[in-house]
Amino acid sequence: MLLTEKPITNAEALDLLKKRKKEGELGYEQQLTFEYLEKNVSLSLKEANALQKALSGLSLFEDRVVVQLVNVLPTKEDDLRLFLASYSVELTDEDVKKTMSILKEHEK
Repeated sequence: MLLTEKPITNAEALDLLKKRKKEGELGYEQQLTFEYLEKNVSLSLKEANALQKALSGLSLFEDRVVVQLVNVLPTKEDDLRLFLASYSVELTDEDVKKTMSILKEHEK
């Protein structure tokens, strides 16, 4: 039974799966997800949480958009605008620059 739904970053999902793996064997889908995340997550849990907090502090995006920004980490303004268009979010040039500044601070 689902009690609540909360979007989580890929780094959080990887951390949860690591903990679950220590407790016992992962199911097939969990193992595939674990392997994918291990190869593709570029931020640590601490870095992802810091970036999520910084983006949320702008008060420009819903939580689900912030989480996906952390997961995707767009590196160019055009990429950010294209990404946000899929969520029907339009930003001013100034807000795009603020967002990109935060993303670049947490870039690897």
